[in-house]
Formats: sequence, structure tokens, C-alpha cells
Amino acid sequence: MLLLSRFPIIPGQPHRIPYDVLAPYVTNAAFSLELFFKCIYFLDNNAPISGHKLLTLYSQNLSPGRQKEIDQYAEYYAQTDDELKSLRIQNPEYRTTIGCLEASDRAFEYYRYIFEGPMLTDKKAGTYETFELMVQHIILGTRHLIMKIRPDWAKFLSKPPP
Repeated sequence: MLLLSRFPIIPGQPHRIPYDVLAPYVTNAAFSLELFFKCIYFLDNNAPISGHKLLTLYSQNLSPGRQKEIDQYAEYYAQTDDELKSLRIQNPEYRTTIGCLEASDRAFEYYRYIFEGPMLTDKKAGTYETFELMVQHIILGTRHLIMKIRPDWAKFLSKPPP
């Protein structure tokens, strides 16, 4: 079930989820995806990379073949959730991995520091819908690829990927 569906639409407010609930969720989602991208790069190249911009980590550091595999696994997971399918119909720009990452490139920075000073106004911080999509399918697809690369790591999961 999507996190969004657990919060009602509040008349007069642009978002359904209060920032105090959303900030840890988004920060951890963005950080998880960052680490998964870096893990794939390390497994393929035996070298570390740095940076926090999700779009850069994905599009400039992962090979086109790895990007395609992530996209295929992400699509598999996206098709398993009716609410997610509906959300993708309503937001066609989020139907692709690139679309989600373009919309949320600075999410970790924005939501990590949201309570520490003036809020950033950068549109690359992402939307709630973007993070629903990332958590529901891109993160799962990326994790699935890591388990394909290193099947011996699947024993550490509570539920191995299909």
C-alpha cells in the first residue's frame, strides 16, 4: 500500500503528508537509492564513486545495460500494485526511472535539512508522488539487480526477490 493513501487530502494544503512525517521517509528513500546505485557501480567497477545527485549517479555512472536492467525490474514491481499503476497514469512524467530521478534529484539534501533552516525552493527536491514511485518500484528494482549480481547476498534478506 502506498504511503500517500494513508493520508487524506487536506483542503487548502498543497500536500497530503505533513513534513514531520514525510521528511524521514523521503530522506531514507533517497539515501537508500543513492547507496544502491553506488553499490551497483562498485560491483561492476571495483571502485567507489561519490556524489548525492540521484540522476547523475544513475545516468552518468551506471552503464546503459545496468540502467536497462533497473528499468525492467522497476517496471515489473510497478505492475504489481494497482494504486501505483493509477498514480503513474495520473503522472505520466513519473513512468520512467529518468522521469522520477529528474523530478527528485536533490531530495536527500532538501528533506535531510528541512528542519535546520530556511527551506530550499529547488524543484528538484521531488514530490510525494515521486517518492511513492521510487520506493515502490525503483528501489525494489535496484535491489533486485544487486541480488542478481550477487545472489549470495539474498540469504541476508527476509524475503528474496522473485
